[in-house]
Amino acid sequence: MPAEVYDADYYEHTRYADEPGQRAYVEHLTSFFVRFIEETQHSKNTDRLLDVGCATGDFVNWALQEGHNAEGIDSSEEAVRKGCGRGLPLRVASIYDLDRAEEQYDIITMWDVLEHLTRPREALERLYCILKPGGYLFLKTVSSTSLLDLIAQFLYRVSLGRIQSPMKHIYVPGHLYYFTQPTLSHLLDLAGWLVEAIEQTDTPAEALFRSRPLRVFVQAAFLFQRWSGRCYELMVVCRKNIM
Repeated sequence: MPAEVYDADYYEHTRYADEPGQRAYVEHLTSFFVRFIEETQHSKNTDRLLDVGCATGDFVNWALQEGHNAEGIDSSEEAVRKGCGRGLPLRVASIYDLDRAEEQYDIITMWDVLEHLTRPREALERLYCILKPGGYLFLKTVSSTSLLDLIAQFLYRVSLGRIQSPMKHIYVPGHLYYFTQPTLSHLLDLAGWLVEAIEQTDTPAEALFRSRPLRVFVQAAFLFQRWSGRCYELMVVCRKNIM
């Protein structure tokens, strides 16, 4: 992951620097997490939770408040510095730094990280190794089959490249991979994971933009995406086999 993309300015994004955006983003993640974790046998007080790519630690903060034994890692020194300044148990580390030999975590979360990784299969295999048998991985990444994606590509092509703004909003710096449900499922299968559920959804507009008119427009677009079944995100729950 190129360091110049994840400097201090990166964490001025709405979902990190704007309180309503920050709250909307965390609620988006936690509603998905809670809905599935309640069906498992995991205990908040004893299980260890690792948030990979924790950024400034908002999900870790929520998990701690809910009673989870949570910690986070991120490759950005700037993000970890901000999170540690809030008293959160974060540390600077890459997925590729994690020790394959230690099955030490019960739950791993990885929100908006997979698309940034240079070696996604190796990263998923490494996470599999550090999770205890029967443990769960929750992840969120971007889809290449969203309705807005298809419209942006269409406008770019019919204009012979003159209409670029929609494409630039979707294909942002730092995103190295975009997935479909089949390709993501296949990648997880290759890394050893048992996929429990995959859902298509969208990040709340409040977490993406500060401008109220733009939020209203994006909310309307996302409603149409949900109706069409072509949302911008893939949210996944998968499990490590007990055997």
